[in-house]
Amino acid sequence: MKFRQLIFILTVILSSSLFIFGQKKEDFLVKGNPSLTVPLANQIIEVFEFGLKGAFNKDQRKIFTQELISQWKSDVNAGTNYVKLLEIYQQIQNLPEQQKQFAQSQFLKMLLDEIDKNPNLPRYKILIEVFYDARGAEFERSIAN
Repeated sequence: MKFRQLIFILTVILSSSLFIFGQKKEDFLVKGNPSLTVPLANQIIEVFEFGLKGAFNKDQRKIFTQELISQWKSDVNAGTNYVKLLEIYQQIQNLPEQQKQFAQSQFLKMLLDEIDKNPNLPRYKILIEVFYDARGAEFERSIAN
């Protein structure tokens, strides 16, 4: 039993080392547990693009990444919460298409409800921009009427 535990621990250490050593210095945005890296920030943005059914432009990506950095530094739970969100996103991606679309619409609803609670947060402002950009002027006119 102890041998298996030792093998497991060594495997975890080796895997972690390979991940960390595989990252370039400039990939690290915030060190921690978990660290915020450029690839992780891109994955988080991908989750929000999926949820919002829209794509971030270059400037929105840059600003949102800065907001992630700020949040990562100020909220000790931010990293863990985003990793959990990524795990849920991966599970959704493995669903049949109809269930994936349903999960996406539910995620959008929850996301918009959360934004509604505090729409002045800078990261939420970016998400609102992405949401409206994806729907264009026709959508904005339909809301106004």
